[in-house]
Amino acid sequence: MKLIKDIWLSDIFNYDVYRLNNLNEIDSVFELPKTKSFIWTKIPTERVDLVDLLSSMNFRVIDVNVTFEINKIYVKKEQNIHSIVTEFSKEDETSILKIAESSFVYSRFHLDQNISNSLADRIKKMWIKNYIDKKRGVRLLVIKYKNEHAGFLAEIESKNENKSVGVIDLISIDKNFQGKGLGKSLVDYWINDCTDKYDILRVGTQIANVPSMRLYESCGFQISNSLYIMHFHIK
Repeated sequence: MKLIKDIWLSDIFNYDVYRLNNLNEIDSVFELPKTKSFIWTKIPTERVDLVDLLSSMNFRVIDVNVTFEINKIYVKKEQNIHSIVTEFSKEDETSILKIAESSFVYSRFHLDQNISNSLADRIKKMWIKNYIDKKRGVRLLVIKYKNEHAGFLAEIESKNENKSVGVIDLISIDKNFQGKGLGKSLVDYWINDCTDKYDILRVGTQIANVPSMRLYESCGFQISNSLYIMHFHIK
């Protein structure tokens, strides 16, 4: 096992954040930091042995991340007639950052009682700021409802062996516009638009976020993988 410094999160937390990697090397020893730190890792849900091992070291399961995929021929979906999806433009920035900062509840940072909601909100805001500044991802889509900013979808790409994978990295609908089918409209738009772009489409969410899981299943996604998310805080 090996601790790798998470520079981006360290800058946001204002103290050291690490990811625990090389989990299969369970005989290797890593030294815990001596100062205030935050360590996180992801573990396949079938590896109960690793969960037990890390739990004995005071790591805690915070979240179960569920991955969904589509790897079949996509079917064109009709769009909500009151909404419009466009690529991000600079005039969208203030509204989109506000949505990113205020609309998340179920992220692993929001579920961790050792992380304040204000800090968890800032992480999501800065995540999308990276898209705006073109430091992360492929593109940022914006959905408007009756000419008002209602949400966004951040797209990143990956590889699975020799196949291209399009990933919904982050998606959110403003609280004031939820319940209008805009999340489904935004995901359907993305699926339609990516038909000829990727071999596989992928999205992840938290098992606590039942509405999101139902949304992705309604759009044609199926569960493909699950991971325990474990956190350890050194105070």
